Amino acid sequence: MRHRKILVLVLLLVGGIGLLTWLPKAIGWKGKVVVIKMEVPVRMDIINKRVISGVLVPYKEVALKAEIAGVIDKLYVSVGDRVSKGQAIACIKVLPKSSEIESTKKGVHISQFAQEVAEAKYQRSKQLFENKMLSPEAYEQDVKAWKIACEESAYAQKELNYVLKGHITGAQGASNTIKSTIAGIVSELPCKEGSVIMERRSYEGGTTVATISDMSTILFQGKVGEMDVAHLYTGMQFEVSLIAIKGKKFLTTLTKLA
Repeated sequence: MRHRKILVLVLLLVGGIGLLTWLPKAIGWKGKVVVIKMEVPVRMDIINKRVISGVLVPYKEVALKAEIAGVIDKLYVSVGDRVSKGQAIACIKVLPKSSEIESTKKGVHISQFAQEVAEAKYQRSKQLFENKMLSPEAYEQDVKAWKIACEESAYAQKELNYVLKGHITGAQGASNTIKSTIAGIVSELPCKEGSVIMERRSYEGGTTVATISDMSTILFQGKVGEMDVAHLYTGMQFEVSLIAIKGKKFLTTLTKLA
């Protein structure tokens, strides 16, 4: 009985020594002193941030339409060029129909004939009026008819030039030349030289020949979730970073919510 107790005590002692040897290895303790760093609590504000993706668009952008139908004969600019207000962008070559040309020429001949008749009558009336053989009222009527015939003949000739060339010479220049209405940069040229374009009408937009963008002011357009709209207000400022320009942020002001 006594020997049994001694055997149990020896086994417990051996087991305790083995446990003390295995436990530090199991928990990774190598005998180093662990120092716990203490920090003093500090009161701070919690800032809730959101990342909104979007695109940059010019503040002012104009799509130049063609006033006449035809073919782009010449492009004077390229994408990325800076243009001024009134600068020529493209020239349109008109492709008139043969029936339209013949009809316009007929109108020119008729108007010229009417002008010749009115001028002959005016010359006769002038001689009679100078010899005091015609009343002033009758003479004024013949002068008026002659001037109207001259205007109609000139208009018919201009209309023929418009059909053949696509422009009418005047103080504003040729109507087949598309000019920029604002100063900016050519951002798009959808049509190339030789492309067929349609004219702008009241019920149709017509073909866009070029898009001019005013890059002096840039807008950032982003989409936000319904839960974040309540935290936005006009006038708040935020930072915008661009993928093309890394490491730089631009301060931006919110101007519109829609």
